[in-house]
Amino acid sequence: MPESWAKSKAGSVGLSWVGDKGYIGVAVSERKDKYGLPAHNHLYEGCSVISIFDSFRYRPYLQKYPQLIDESDVNYINPRPDCEHAHGNSESHGIQDKHDHAPPFIDLVTKRYDLRGEWQNPTSWISKVRGNVGYVDYQHDEKEGNIVSTSFKNKGKVARLELTHEPTERLKMLWGLQYLQQDNSAESPVTQWRNQQVLTKNDLTNQSIFAMGKYDFDKLSVELGTRLEKQKVAMDFDKDYIENRMRQSSWLKGEKLENAITYALDATKPNEKTAHSYALGLNYQFLPDYTLSLNVSHQERLPNSQELYTHGMHLATNSFEIGNRHLQKEKSNNYELTLAYQGDKLDYKVSGYLYDFDNYIYLQSINEYLGTARIQHVRQLRINRYDQSPAKFYGAEVSIGYQFSPIYYASIFGDYVKGRLHDMPDIVVDYKPAGWFDPEVKTYGKQEDRYTPRLPPMRLGAKVQADFDEKWSGSLEFVHTFDQERVSKFEGITKGNNLLNMGIDYKNFLGNADYSIFFKANNLLDEKVYAHETFLPYIPQMGRNFSLGINVKF
Repeated sequence: MPESWAKSKAGSVGLSWVGDKGYIGVAVSERKDKYGLPAHNHLYEGCSVISIFDSFRYRPYLQKYPQLIDESDVNYINPRPDCEHAHGNSESHGIQDKHDHAPPFIDLVTKRYDLRGEWQNPTSWISKVRGNVGYVDYQHDEKEGNIVSTSFKNKGKVARLELTHEPTERLKMLWGLQYLQQDNSAESPVTQWRNQQVLTKNDLTNQSIFAMGKYDFDKLSVELGTRLEKQKVAMDFDKDYIENRMRQSSWLKGEKLENAITYALDATKPNEKTAHSYALGLNYQFLPDYTLSLNVSHQERLPNSQELYTHGMHLATNSFEIGNRHLQKEKSNNYELTLAYQGDKLDYKVSGYLYDFDNYIYLQSINEYLGTARIQHVRQLRINRYDQSPAKFYGAEVSIGYQFSPIYYASIFGDYVKGRLHDMPDIVVDYKPAGWFDPEVKTYGKQEDRYTPRLPPMRLGAKVQADFDEKWSGSLEFVHTFDQERVSKFEGITKGNNLLNMGIDYKNFLGNADYSIFFKANNLLDEKVYAHETFLPYIPQMGRNFSLGINVKF
């Protein structure tokens, strides 16, 4: 498949001092990847994107900072690639170019530095203290030939401290602190055809405290956990530019102008939110071989900078992404019930779950048209916007295994999930632009309930594992993925597939070295495998492929 090539190099080195009561160590790692982008479509080179209504009359700063748009600005009626208008059209938010570029690819480099340590039994009431600090410098460039289209950067610092103690033989507890700081950006060289950044420089900080505990009764164990976190995302906005552009506008005067400036500057304030999650787990061994588990949790997740403020073209997914600064924290109540049996030869596990979201955050496609004609090209440019609404996910997982002999173990397994968005917010369904004497008119309408985007299809599979002796082992696996017909808005049905994989492993010793040699053969049927849960469901995954590797430990 054109542009499906990939090259990767990775390495790490570490050094630790290990004592009777713990260790302290440092490590440095680096990874370099280059790979092609099969999704890129030259049909959209030279196109910009019309994704919002003409809101520049009263808020001209949106031309530079479209991240500050409101929900009412989003053009759900006819968002589209704009491949006809000349560069500079005030309604276009994207790129405009007349050029011939080489096929695009990703050039990725990431470096990581870590310091970790552990101290066992420092006092009579503390059984373990563990901590780590790290620094990550990540960058990947979307390139077309030697031209950098967009450079994604993320420099992060992380620190974590955990304290474990066992007040009694039955009770174990863990307390912890964590700190995260990230500098993010996705910027492009300013040229005559591009004057807008995908993600302006921003700073994300997150502090959290957490605690977990486990108490063992005779046949019942109870687990509790909680986490409290505070997050701040601050964008690098030029506030003087925003105020000056507003004062240069001739459409607002007096009190209306001052109110509009105040509203604009308020929109640039950092996004600060707090989240609190907690969970309860029960594991009841009601018979010697049977365990019944119930997990109940309330999870809260804070939106990240990409979900809040992205606005621009993304070559890797052939899409135009739009953030949503009004996103609230994602909240869900989750319930999981599992029955497990472990016998001498037979074992099985059956699980069912329900995830009930108050405001599930998702990336939805809002376009299926190019102008007034539907796009027939399979690699159409998707205009995707982050949004949220209530959602429910139902699912089940089943596995059954049997040890036929000391050598052979076989199992069958399957999983199924169904996700629905419901009670979605109203959106603009009709729009009348403002005239010289008439204000703009927006008519709102209800959205119908629908499946969540990129819902994984149902799977059924079987696997045979063989331990021939202490050195040789092997496996053979077959997985059938069903057609995914439960599709969301503007999604297409994804065909299912049959996947046959096998592997052989050899382990041995040579002096003080422990080495293993493995051979893997995947997709032996060489079927076209499409993954509906990805952003590129029309791009086939790898066909028949083989890998050979050696691991040595000394």
